[in-house]
Amino acid sequence: MPLEAVMTALPQVVTPKESLAHARSLMDEHGIHHLPVVENGRLRGMVREHDLAFLETRPGVDPEKVSVADAMTANVYAVAPDCPLGEVFGTMADHRYDAVVVVEGGDVIGIVTTVDAMRVLAGLLGASTGDLAPSQVRERIQADHQRLLGLLDQIDAVARRVLDGDEDAEPRLRQWAKDLYGFLQAHLYLENEILVPALADTPGFGNERAEALRQEHREQGAVFERVLGRLARTALAEPLATELKELSRSLRDDIAREEREFLGADLLRDDVMPSDTFGG
Repeated sequence: MPLEAVMTALPQVVTPKESLAHARSLMDEHGIHHLPVVENGRLRGMVREHDLAFLETRPGVDPEKVSVADAMTANVYAVAPDCPLGEVFGTMADHRYDAVVVVEGGDVIGIVTTVDAMRVLAGLLGASTGDLAPSQVRERIQADHQRLLGLLDQIDAVARRVLDGDEDAEPRLRQWAKDLYGFLQAHLYLENEILVPALADTPGFGNERAEALRQEHREQGAVFERVLGRLARTALAEPLATELKELSRSLRDDIAREEREFLGADLLRDDVMPSDTFGG
């Protein structure tokens, strides 16, 4: 499968001379976190949401006056649209790139992020209700919950080191915060792809269950954007560690409640349920 099959075509771009405020407005308007930087039609760099957030918290920085050139990364991973997915995703994993810019004839024609990579992976692993029985859906989501809990364990451990005064742990904690954001996006995508349709197919109040989960996902997505965006703008290590520990606690509560309300063995069954248990 070529890269152009999964890329976001004709992405939003900025020039080096435009302001941080302009870049921020584009990200907020379009719900994106990466902006290729172009000049005279050629790729010059990449500016990311966390790059903006870092500068915006610096004393004396006026986002209306500081240019994108001061926030962008010049070293950008860029490939042709016919480059194989496996090669691109392997390079992204090896070098921890969170995005790749797709360039053809020198022009920026697309972008692929780690979220896009997770969507492809979900499809390859069978993230389709047409392929999975209800019990398999339950097992897949529960396995993803366990991976998320493992990530939260790591974050809690590093946050404790930061709160104990270990300055060397701060960069790792900030990286974990970025990884958590990507994981949460991929997890919500997986649930929308396989769990929501499976719930809609359950007898008795199935559509109500599915809509309840959709609404929960909308609310969670807004919270993740707000909280993790604020964390990216947090300059001090201790507030960052404290907020991440609180977010970890909240996510653990969400997982426990979701397991009770949407993933019960009496709900996602391969045979027909004798009665409805929603809300009971």
